[in-house]
This record gives sequence, structure tokens and C-alpha cells, in this order.
Amino acid sequence: MRGKLDPYLSKNLEKWHEAELKPEDLVYEKYMELRANPPLENGVPNWDKWSDNSKAFLSKQPTEIQDYIKTRQMDYIQGLPQDRQQIEKLIMDCESVLDEYYALPEGKARLAYRDANPQVDARLVLLRDLKPQNQTTIIYAYQLLNQYGISQSIMEGVTPRAITPRPTPKRPGEPESTFLKIIGRKR
Repeated sequence: MRGKLDPYLSKNLEKWHEAELKPEDLVYEKYMELRANPPLENGVPNWDKWSDNSKAFLSKQPTEIQDYIKTRQMDYIQGLPQDRQQIEKLIMDCESVLDEYYALPEGKARLAYRDANPQVDARLVLLRDLKPQNQTTIIYAYQLLNQYGISQSIMEGVTPRAITPRPTPKRPGEPESTFLKIIGRKR
């Protein structure tokens, strides 16, 4: 909308908006804008960078601001329709346990971690549309869907990876996650 307004009016509107908001609201808005705009590489979102940028931004904030942002996120979710609330809660659940995975270098280390941690792998299958490492991963993915009351239809046709492991998860140019397509959310 900013691009459609007269530049002078847009600047004055922005000044008024900033003057009316509490400092923590301004930080929350910056955080949500950062989360809504993942960095692109060759036209494809780089989710590792997106996650790193989000965490770095939060870590620079005082604890009270971090808590405020988390509370505001939950308030936002509570205002959504029930089925959408469940999906957003599942996404938050998935994102909350992936730090160790993303701290590893891409390639064999991540594959080994996923193989040893099927509950983490299940979250990656749901969020990033990665091929499950084994049958246990699929069971955990179904359990997560059941826990949040989400249709299991998104798992149709999902089978464990072939004998040849993928060298890295989610290469540029790969299709969007089936889960995120179904819920209408872009990465």
C-alpha cells in the first residue's frame, strides 16, 4: 500500500504510526515483517537464512521484548479460525525443535541427525516436504497431525527415502511443501 500513496503522505503516515505505537509494538512489527519476507536465492526462499535472521533479530532484543513478541504471536493465532489455529500451532511446534538440526552443516551430518531423530525428521517432512528417513518418521508425522487435529490426507503418497540418501535437504528450485500448499501458506 505504501507504494500507492503519495510519498509525502506515506512518510507522514509512517511517522504518525510510529508515534502511536509502543516501542515493543514497533519491534514486533519489524520482526513480523522479517518473518513474512524470507531471503531469496535464485528466486527460491532460503529457509536456513530466514530462520537464522529471525533468531538473530530476537536474540538482540531484551528478554521482555522477546516475551512480548511470543505473546503477540499467540494472540494473533487465537484470533484465527479454529482449523487455522491448529495449523499455526503445529508450525510453531515444528519450528521450535529444529535448532539443533539447522546448526549442523548441510549434507551427511543432517541426514544422520534426521535418521537418529525421527521426531525431528517428522517435523521436517511436514514443514519442508522432505522425504522421510524411515517408517518411524511417518508414524511420528501422523501422530503430530492427530495431536493437532489436522487431516492426514497431506501425507498421502509419502514413503521413506530410497536407499540413496539425498545429499542436502530442500535444494533451490524444489517444489513448495505439500503441507504449506494445502494450508495456503507460502514459505
